[in-house]
Amino acid sequence: RMFSIVPQPMSSGESAMINIFATVYSALKKNTSGSILLILDEIDAFLHPKWQQEILTHITRWINESEEFASKKDQLIVATHSPIILSDIPQNNIIYLNKSSEVIHGGNPTFGASIGTLFYDSFSMKRGSIGEIARKEIQWVIDNIDNSDLNIMERKRLVYIIDNIGDKFLREKLKSYPVYIETTVGSRRFNGK
Repeated sequence: RMFSIVPQPMSSGESAMINIFATVYSALKKNTSGSILLILDEIDAFLHPKWQQEILTHITRWINESEEFASKKDQLIVATHSPIILSDIPQNNIIYLNKSSEVIHGGNPTFGASIGTLFYDSFSMKRGSIGEIARKEIQWVIDNIDNSDLNIMERKRLVYIIDNIGDKFLREKLKSYPVYIETTVGSRRFNGK
């Protein structure tokens, strides 16, 4: 970015939004031959998901509708890790880079696509859409759900993990296994419920 404005007190998202627009304004105000290439790296950084949904609309509307910039020809290039931003861009306007910065062509349609789908397809989420700790703990439950030899601490751990799973379908499915039922019924009986 060309300069940084950090008025206080502001959130990092508010600061990022001001800096994005200040950078665009500064670039468009420069005395150029009339053609400008705007490159915004990590445009989604620090922005709330709602703001990520709106940022490209605000920038393109401002550039396209402002009389001040009417004589300029501009091209906007955006780098992002946000499936929200990606869902506003047609597939033929997207270039993917792998870890070694090689260009990858193709891919599924992105414009208006489900953010969940874009997350899996466009950002190499081969291990699913949950964090590594949750994935490992749930895998431990799945590996041990039929194990009748679990000690009381392991059973309590299993019940705790299952009770805290946010995906309702998975949680309810795991609650139907005998080791869960036996542990929770036994716990209620022991606690006098």
